[in-house]
Amino acid sequence: MFKERKGICAKCGYDLTKYPAWDGDPRLPTSRFIQGRSWVLDHIVPIAMGGAMWDPQNHQILCEICNKEKTAKDLGKIAQWKKLNLPDASGTKQGTLEV
Repeated sequence: MFKERKGICAKCGYDLTKYPAWDGDPRLPTSRFIQGRSWVLDHIVPIAMGGAMWDPQNHQILCEICNKEKTAKDLGKIAQWKKLNLPDASGTKQGTLEV
């Protein structure tokens, strides 16, 4: 995935391939420390909101800074999504929230 997406952060465009820690090895784990910045294979639509875990169309490469920002936003969206889309104790859904 890292190689396919050319090692570019999908949000800020940071080029993670410029540093010697990237050796082109396709067996790299989903997160790798690179000169003070790591990269993460992120789920565009969070799994908690019904996003596909293994679908490459739901994956993006993010630098650690962008991933932290997205995660903070996602946590609020997930809480709201669960409140609206999961049934309460009576079995009633409160509404819907698009992803």
